[in-house]
Amino acid sequence: MCYLISVLEFMLFNHKQLLIIAGPCALESEELVFEVANYLANIKEAFPEVQFIFKTSFDKANRSSFKGNRGIGLIQGLTILQHIKERYRFPMTTDIHLPEQAASVG
Repeated sequence: MCYLISVLEFMLFNHKQLLIIAGPCALESEELVFEVANYLANIKEAFPEVQFIFKTSFDKANRSSFKGNRGIGLIQGLTILQHIKERYRFPMTTDIHLPEQAASVG
């Protein structure tokens, strides 16, 4: 745990390097997530000193309305995230809502 905290302190509090966590709130379509990733890749290319972590949710369970789109689900979502990771080489993060999702997402 101490190792994790020290890594996070370096990444988040190093005044010489900007860290941006960005991506679509919910992974609603492959087309949209690739459009956003491509846009972020262009920013990364223009500013190579900036660190990026790509973030989107395959299941956005905490919507303010039960009618809201929650995303495309675990299997399809992880497949798309794998394609984004392979193409753009971004470090990535996403949310999980159930303990049994941890192994698949990991």
